[in-house]
Amino acid sequence: MASSDATDAIVLQNNQTLIRHLIEPFDWQVKLTTDLNAYPGSLNFANQDNSAALLLTGDTALKGISGDFAVTQNRIDRLPDGSSADNPFHIEAESIAAHRDPDGTFHDQRGLLRSATHLSTANSNLLKTPVRLQEDSTDYEMTSLLTTVSLNFPGNANWQFWCRDLPVKASSFDRAKVRSQVAQDVNDPDALSRKFNYLEGYEWRLVGNSLFSLDFFPLTLEKVVFINDQIDEVRIVGRLQLPLPGRKELGAIQ
Repeated sequence: MASSDATDAIVLQNNQTLIRHLIEPFDWQVKLTTDLNAYPGSLNFANQDNSAALLLTGDTALKGISGDFAVTQNRIDRLPDGSSADNPFHIEAESIAAHRDPDGTFHDQRGLLRSATHLSTANSNLLKTPVRLQEDSTDYEMTSLLTTVSLNFPGNANWQFWCRDLPVKASSFDRAKVRSQVAQDVNDPDALSRKFNYLEGYEWRLVGNSLFSLDFFPLTLEKVVFINDQIDEVRIVGRLQLPLPGRKELGAIQ
């Protein structure tokens, strides 16, 4: 199960009302007033200085929060309707439109900054997409192979390996570092959290299942090390079986 099936959008902290998760990792500090005396009632959100108020009532309340926002002092403030501010974040029905930061990266609603995908200069078979969370100083590179590469093992085994969007940092992928501390076996309750979600979308394939005359069935990709944009090391956890008739992976023994 997930660590959290639902999160609070409006929280009270230190006597301040905060709207969270609208443009992560920033909070919107608001003055919130309500009128629930008559159906359907109303909600009124305004910046802490009472500017740029947003009234939600009747059918407009179904749409939720909309408007242009700017980041100031590590928080967001709503801009007055019709503002001519330079490059604001635009929210429509609580969903962010594509936003390009001044450095050329695209900023999504969860605060993930993504740069353009490019071919590796040293290896035209390698595609890299730099990504990082807003508060991080170093990038992951989502690394993909355009075609398979050969993995050579003792015993004349020659396997073909392929991956897509493998999260690589400091020239290596390490499965242990892209999973949370509460992960157990193949289950990670925090897999969909903001910190780990973008690291969990990789794919990989392995062609070849013979090792020292035994059948090998891969289970998890544990590590990939790159040197000069060439794969130098691959670690895979799998199951070894005798080459029994049918040549298929055996299930758990009851």
